Amino acid sequence: MAAPSPPISALRVLLCALLALACDCQPDDAVVLVQASLAWHGQDAEQALGNFFPKGEVDEAAATVTGLAWPAHEYAQAGLRISRPALFTMVKRARLGNRLFQWAAMLSIAKEAGARAMAPANGKYRPSGIPQLANLDELVWSSEDFEWLNAQPNKCHIWDYAWPVTLDYGLENLSNWTAVGVSKGEMHIRASQEPRKGMNWARMFADAILTTPTPSPCTVVELDGFWQRSEYFVHHLSWLRPTFWNPKVADTAKQILDKWLEQTGPAGAVVGIHLRLGDYIGTGRNLDMDYYRNGLLEVKRHRNSDALTCVIFSDDINLAYEASLELESCTNRIPVYPCTELGKKYHCAASERVVDDKVSFYMMSQLPNIVIADSTYSFWAAILGPNKPMVVTPKIVAPERIARRGEYSYLNSDLYGWWSVNASVGAHTSEAVQKALRDKLKLDQSPARPHWQTADDRLRMEQEEDYAAQVRMSEWGA
Repeated sequence: MAAPSPPISALRVLLCALLALACDCQPDDAVVLVQASLAWHGQDAEQALGNFFPKGEVDEAAATVTGLAWPAHEYAQAGLRISRPALFTMVKRARLGNRLFQWAAMLSIAKEAGARAMAPANGKYRPSGIPQLANLDELVWSSEDFEWLNAQPNKCHIWDYAWPVTLDYGLENLSNWTAVGVSKGEMHIRASQEPRKGMNWARMFADAILTTPTPSPCTVVELDGFWQRSEYFVHHLSWLRPTFWNPKVADTAKQILDKWLEQTGPAGAVVGIHLRLGDYIGTGRNLDMDYYRNGLLEVKRHRNSDALTCVIFSDDINLAYEASLELESCTNRIPVYPCTELGKKYHCAASERVVDDKVSFYMMSQLPNIVIADSTYSFWAAILGPNKPMVVTPKIVAPERIARRGEYSYLNSDLYGWWSVNASVGAHTSEAVQKALRDKLKLDQSPARPHWQTADDRLRMEQEEDYAAQVRMSEWGA
């Protein structure tokens, strides 16, 4: 189906007038909203997102993003009327999985507050290169526009976790990266709102920002922190899911996965398993293998299946596949290597290495059953699943001193409707992982490589170094 044609002039004028009344903006501002909405729907919505999500949710997502977009600052300088506060932005922290939490919270709070939202441009995480952010391009500002914003008066700041909720007023500069919880600005004003477990915290924080008395109204509010509580965004998932969904990449993922399953001959229920390894096995944050064993048993019971086809995802897929051999419930195993041809692993031309972190993310999202790791990346792959899969998530219970710290709480919430399975961290219960650590220790203690290596030895070492670099860069390690 072709992209929709622009409406005739009379209807366009009427639509703009209605939008101007509905969104409390001038007609020129309404035109910007119409044009942005048409651009978002320039692809065939029914053919693209509509294959994965109900059309109503797709339309709501498009309208919400368009409604949160701020016109170029020249429009603001021309005196367009906007709601208070004018704009929400955020401090960028960590990799993509963490940033999706920040985006989800900012979009939800801005919508509840009737405000606009933006994020400063970032070379690595730009919408044109990150499929999860592709629909948010109109909310990303250039460096020049961000500098204009930074020069505006009455900037405020708020942390995600600080109790009581406190609004920092008189912020000097935006994007001032500090340790979590450090007060910013000239004044620190306690809000009257007290969010409780299970409530819509996006609404509560919006109320706190709108009603907390400040010397002058906050025109810009900077959100800071990691925003990893479910209450910040779970009440808005109906439109956040299609917002973060990329139908083109998801379609590629589905075609490759379907081909692999057909070639393998799936046995029983199909389940995605994420083993986060990489830096975790050296820092004592890896999950014990009993978590995965018990998680797979939950899938078997829930799906009433004696057999499982396990699709293995990891930032270190070589080691993950070896570890998966210890999972007795897996009848078949499909390790997700980058080559589109099953069985080639990494041994294919660069043009055939299609299954990167972007494609494999949407592969996991489309599986009917998922066992995630302590990873914001597999968390988002699971929660964005359009078919609302069965998700097994780790509930950290040991060591007790670590379980009490709360950094794993994002994995467990009654609001998700997931299956929590007890897990411990730091115990290398996988024989494959233990062997990898012993081999690494030997390698670290070995002398430097001799200059007289054969061509085959050099090629092997180069391949190993290339693979190690891919492990370090993988978003599955986020």
